[in-house]
Amino acid sequence: MNERAKEILASAFATVARIEAREPYDPPPYTTRQPTRRRRTVYETNEQAEAPTTLDTATQARWDAWANEIVQAKLETFSEILGAEIGQMEKRFNEKLKVLEDKVAELSAQVEQLENLRNYNVMPLRSVANG
Repeated sequence: MNERAKEILASAFATVARIEAREPYDPPPYTTRQPTRRRRTVYETNEQAEAPTTLDTATQARWDAWANEIVQAKLETFSEILGAEIGQMEKRFNEKLKVLEDKVAELSAQVEQLENLRNYNVMPLRSVANG
């Protein structure tokens, strides 16, 4: 392993240790390594790039088909994930709805029993004298 790789590995281990210890990051000054050549600016790379502005019809059709396949695959995956989530939500909703329906049925039965008891107690009692 060369010296540069050893430095990178040591730096990576130090970073992991710092993160695990939740220590604040104080970056070292950038003096150890300077780039060997100057980076190009965005304007320089745009001027130097000589990409064709339009594609021929066949190439454009292939690119469009390729892009459509990728988009379609991603949409199908997204719809499967979304469908699974909606299915889980619907299942939880139906479980809660069933609990509520059972509770309403129980309370309705209790109300009916109370009404029957009230009607039973309201009925006039026959007196022994009237027969």
